[in-house]
Amino acid sequence: MRLLVLDRYIARELVSPFAFGCALFTFFLVIDRIYHLTDLVITKGVPFYLVAQLLVYMLPSFLAHTLPMALLVAVLLAGGRLPRLAGRVGGGLGVWPLFELGGGRVRPLRPARSRAAAEARIVERWRASRGGDADLHVAAVHALAPERAERLLAAVRAELQPATAFVGEFDAAMASHSGPGAAALAWWWEPRA
Repeated sequence: MRLLVLDRYIARELVSPFAFGCALFTFFLVIDRIYHLTDLVITKGVPFYLVAQLLVYMLPSFLAHTLPMALLVAVLLAGGRLPRLAGRVGGGLGVWPLFELGGGRVRPLRPARSRAAAEARIVERWRASRGGDADLHVAAVHALAPERAERLLAAVRAELQPATAFVGEFDAAMASHSGPGAAALAWWWEPRA
């Protein structure tokens, strides 16, 4: 069975945190027992090689606890880096995923085949939402891509002067999950009184 490039990348991302977690959690469990084992050698006079053998026999019971904990740590640590990889792979393939967030729901939209097409489709979604007599409030947000956010805002301003407009950055959590280069347009229409 041949591993795909993505499978190899995921395995490589998981191996080091998994090994570190196994070693660390096993060390903690051994330290818990080390007092009793040294007591056997010092006060009871049990030969050291027998105590070492006893420790080796205890390791499988330790691993029954440490392996799941180490896997959880590895998945949590590697999982934070994998969405960034997915964004880069999509960009390398020329596919730019688009999502619409509204009404407390996230809906995937048909992906765009280039950055320019993605930006044009975002502006088109805004254009389709135009209501009647209302003031526009708009924010262009980005993850390490201020020029993309400025282009989105400029496209809106070319058609309508918003009552409020600004460019901002995604917070660290959003930026880590979307990867660098993500940009979005958020808006709402405020009916005039």
